[in-house]
Amino acid sequence: MVDREERYKANEAIIRSTLSAQASVVQEESTRLEMIESELAAIDELTSTDVEMIRKRIQLLNVEMLKTEKRAKLLKESFAVKQAAVKAKELEKSAVLKKMLALLENHEQAREDKVESLMGQLATIAKQQKQRQEESALSSGS
Repeated sequence: MVDREERYKANEAIIRSTLSAQASVVQEESTRLEMIESELAAIDELTSTDVEMIRKRIQLLNVEMLKTEKRAKLLKESFAVKQAAVKAKELEKSAVLKKMLALLENHEQAREDKVESLMGQLATIAKQQKQRQEESALSSGS
């Protein structure tokens, strides 16, 4: 019986030793697991922060893009309006130039006609003076 008791105590000691070793291993694994969980939580926090920052940046870029697109649309519309205004001014300028050219041509023609008329009158006056001089010379000579 003593043998049995000794074996029982020896088995009990082995079991305690095994349980103690297993408890130590479990404690180490538990500590390691807590460290891993802590690191994962830190990584999760960093990832969440990074994702949130990226999400906010994307939202800002979307807003900027919408504003830029709106500004581009307004500029295109403004350009089209100004381009139409320039075209209208060019047409108006062309019409005014045509009118001015016609006026200049009419003025030049009128001036030429006036010069011809005056030359004709001058020739007539010269003829009349020559006739008077001839008549005067004839009358003086008679």
